[in-house]
Amino acid sequence: MSGRSLTSSVLSLPNAAEVAAAREHIRPFALRTPLLRLNVDLPGAKLFLKLENLQPWGSFKIRAAVNVLRTMEIGRAHV
Repeated sequence: MSGRSLTSSVLSLPNAAEVAAAREHIRPFALRTPLLRLNVDLPGAKLFLKLENLQPWGSFKIRAAVNVLRTMEIGRAHV
């Protein structure tokens, strides 16, 4: 997470290296789910659905949670 504070009020987009690292962190825990295009009758509209409900636990939130836990320093995992 390159020194990003989890309590920071300013959010920024991750860079390519951070995305790649997060992908490796969650790989053992999250299944790859399909991305489907939804046909809509709106000119120029491209709408896609990411079917995270197909995860064994039915939620996308596990991706962020696992990534945060895997990048925390030992001893910082306080509740």
